[in-house]
Amino acid sequence: MNNSKTKYLTILFVCLDIIGIGIAVALSHKIRFGTFTHIPIENGLLWILSLPIIFYILELYEKFHSSKTVLRISTGVIISAIFVSTFSYISLTFFVGRGLFSLQSLFITLYTILWRAIFNLVQEKVEKTTNIILFAPKEIIEKVALDFRDTALLLAYKYDYETINNDSKYRQDIFTHENPTIVFTDAPDIPPTLMENLVHYRINGIPVMELADLYETVWQKLPVYFLKDRWFVYARGFTIIHRVFYQRAKRIIDIILSTVGLIASMPLMLIVAVLIKLESTGTVFYKQVRIGLNERPFTILKFRSMIKDAEASGITWTDKNDPRITRVGHVIRGLRIDELPQLINILKGDMSFVGPRPERPYFIRTLESKIPYYSYRHIVKPGLTGWAQVNYKYGASVEDSIRKLEYDLYYIKNFSLLLDIEIIFRTIRVILFRRGSR
Repeated sequence: MNNSKTKYLTILFVCLDIIGIGIAVALSHKIRFGTFTHIPIENGLLWILSLPIIFYILELYEKFHSSKTVLRISTGVIISAIFVSTFSYISLTFFVGRGLFSLQSLFITLYTILWRAIFNLVQEKVEKTTNIILFAPKEIIEKVALDFRDTALLLAYKYDYETINNDSKYRQDIFTHENPTIVFTDAPDIPPTLMENLVHYRINGIPVMELADLYETVWQKLPVYFLKDRWFVYARGFTIIHRVFYQRAKRIIDIILSTVGLIASMPLMLIVAVLIKLESTGTVFYKQVRIGLNERPFTILKFRSMIKDAEASGITWTDKNDPRITRVGHVIRGLRIDELPQLINILKGDMSFVGPRPERPYFIRTLESKIPYYSYRHIVKPGLTGWAQVNYKYGASVEDSIRKLEYDLYYIKNFSLLLDIEIIFRTIRVILFRRGSR
């Protein structure tokens, strides 16, 4: 349940994989040459540098009970093996033969599969289901129940504020639940005695948390319709605009990455430009006004992926299998290549590499009138990628915008350079698995 627990498990998994790599490299050398001396340290370091990153992209540090674990481990080892062998082949300082290299790959694969299987067996034996006891108004309970369908948490009991109505007979019933966690909403109609009871639970060792904090911990988003103004006042975080050092560091990183990205992707962008021009009439690039930091408009630059005059009949969301998208457009959208020209926007300072998706003024006006706290996403620069983009599908409705705002608010509240790095790695995963594009 606890997000910090997941992070500790991720660190544990990485450390165990690194230990396994060291064992596999040493054991392979012993079997092949009969000695532990003259082990190629560079060879082991290449495995250590590449394999954890590839495993992370393949979700092997997040989904601890995935049915595809064996397949993903094998795939990750193969990809890492290609990298290590290629570097070894072109290196002038060391070389690893095919026999030794095959043994390393085999032992690393067997080790990582074996210890994960043991971990899953032990976890199933000792881990207890967290039983959530929810205190909230009736309409909120109905909405929250839907979010528990795709989680290991159990919504064990629900207490409606109208039903309990100052009746404290439920007070002792809470202690009959195994491994309970109390969750409540800070609402105007909260029963007078409930807060006293929540204190009673807390001092008797039962975890108590506000509903918004549960969403932040479990789903890593902030539920906009369950938030109140005073929650923003008391909640920790939301300090990104006050951290001058992090803002400057983020800007320096944006300049370096956008410059390198533009230089490295120039050949690819030239090919895409030619293909766009050959397939359909119109300009290669597509310019559009978007809303940026502090709601200032700027002109975004993208490769054109639709037919000429695609919005001649009016502004609309992009639908799945939209007929306005060209054949080249389908490919570059799926691989996110259409967004490469936005590196120029990042270099200019209109955007950052990581941040909320920049939206159009037409949609902004509609969404701000319908969604509470929507304007808060403009206190940071929009991004080429972001927490919402890697956690939620492509947005094509007001409801999708609500869901994506929940992730954007989480990012703004919990901003850090480490979170930016995590988002960039997840973006690579999204592109590889073709998730969320349209």
